[in-house]
Amino acid sequence: MRVSNTAERRRTHWAAAWPGIGVPRWSAAIGAAALITVASCGGGGDSGGSNLLAGYGPANPSACPKAALDDVWLDKRLPCLAADQKFIRNSAGATGAFADRAYIFGQQVLDGSLINVLGANKLRYFKHAVCVKGAPENVAPITLAVDLEVAVGINLLANGKGFYPPGVAGSTFQYGGLADANTLQIACSPATHPIIVSYASGRIESVNAAALAATQVFDR
Repeated sequence: MRVSNTAERRRTHWAAAWPGIGVPRWSAAIGAAALITVASCGGGGDSGGSNLLAGYGPANPSACPKAALDDVWLDKRLPCLAADQKFIRNSAGATGAFADRAYIFGQQVLDGSLINVLGANKLRYFKHAVCVKGAPENVAPITLAVDLEVAVGINLLANGKGFYPPGVAGSTFQYGGLADANTLQIACSPATHPIIVSYASGRIESVNAAALAATQVFDR
């Protein structure tokens, strides 16, 4: 059976970031069936997610928006977060020179029929919205992407379905993919970076929705 590029990216994404909690290795058909099984229980019906990782996940679960599909996008999920929230897990233990680095993450959202809501192969990019203070040069951004998923409550493996709005079957973050500087070495600033994480402490340092005004958000 031929595995679709989307399914293979999803398998690689989880396999790289979740080696220890039963990462699925499936064909496109099996992957779709498994995702349907999870999503068929209904989105947004729980008061919170069934976080498999104690201490990780949204710090403000009751504030996490999930009334409509648009609530799943990163720029709408900032109320889920709080300063001092645990963040670094999958990306822990990296080596190399330390510096402040901002990252580009693109978000994919699948509807109840497992169709990309933006159109085939499109992502919504949040340019350098996440800045990590003292990030090691060799940290794998894909692991930061999964840490971000867990923090905002959209990672199905870690969070379950409780933070999903109705009509959303799945959502993931992917790193880069643009001609721009996917990782930018720049001083983290609450004025320009909505989410700032301290790599040394492993926790979120600041969350500032006002900084979204300085963040480029676009679909491509």
